[in-house]
Amino acid sequence: MAAANIEALSDLLMSLPLPRFDGRIVLTVDVPWLRSDAVCLPDRLFCLVYGRNGRSSDHVVPNWPDSFVAALTPDRRLGTQVLDAVRLGAADDAAAVTAGQLCAVVERLVTVGQRQRSDRDVLVVIDPGYDVVRLAWMLRDLPVELVGRLRSDHALWLPTPPRLRGVGRRDACYHSDQERLTTR
Repeated sequence: MAAANIEALSDLLMSLPLPRFDGRIVLTVDVPWLRSDAVCLPDRLFCLVYGRNGRSSDHVVPNWPDSFVAALTPDRRLGTQVLDAVRLGAADDAAAVTAGQLCAVVERLVTVGQRQRSDRDVLVVIDPGYDVVRLAWMLRDLPVELVGRLRSDHALWLPTPPRLRGVGRRDACYHSDQERLTTR
């Protein structure tokens, strides 16, 4: 009975007006990890937190990672509208769980009338921690378009310009080794 109530509540929340960018639904997925204030239970996972004062201040924080799907709003002051959340276990594959969540959310959006066949594909913005290529393959049958962000230590750029005389090491932080992107 409880599962039916949760599903009914989920459908009710899905049927509320969703924010749109030029008529298009935009979703995001994420797995926030840190919950250092959570009560200790045996099924909790741990993550390494890097300290700010060198390696000696690194520590392990117990937490429960939750994967969530949220609708983004065009106005950054309004925040997000969470549509689905799943607790991840130690053996769970985050990409597979995320693909299942997105599939369920898009199907519910169609069921409750939020998305029509004539609508543009749902845009999904993905954090750098996800393998966007793998997720795109897993979701290839859904009407979604994935946009993956690059990690902060990666960039797409032109070849490094020649080093100027008299310029110190400061420019090293702007240009790292060139990476080649390949297609399969």
